[in-house]
Amino acid sequence: STVGYGDIVPTNHLEMIYATVVILFGGLILPALVGGLATCVQALNAATAQYRAKLTSVRELLVRRHFPQDQRKRVLRYYNYIWTRQGGVDEAAILDELPGPLRQRVAQHIIGDALTA
Repeated sequence: STVGYGDIVPTNHLEMIYATVVILFGGLILPALVGGLATCVQALNAATAQYRAKLTSVRELLVRRHFPQDQRKRVLRYYNYIWTRQGGVDEAAILDELPGPLRQRVAQHIIGDALTA
């Protein structure tokens, strides 16, 4: 019993070219796909780490300024809501970069989605 290497060999030039292309494709595309997935996961982890760092800073501020416990929970719940809704994307910062008329159209689209939901 083998793993399939050497059992079937190319017998002419066309089969040799096909086998070479398949081997190169498998040897180059698979690592590229795995690398792309690793980059996506790393970017997701970076956004999560940035969110956690911000949440730590907010917690420290709330403790340092002696906020009541119920108000601390409300503030932290708000940041959690923003994270779950926006996924680490700062919509306000993106809107601020847009020119006025385009910003207005994008804001209307966002508000329209919120009203229909």
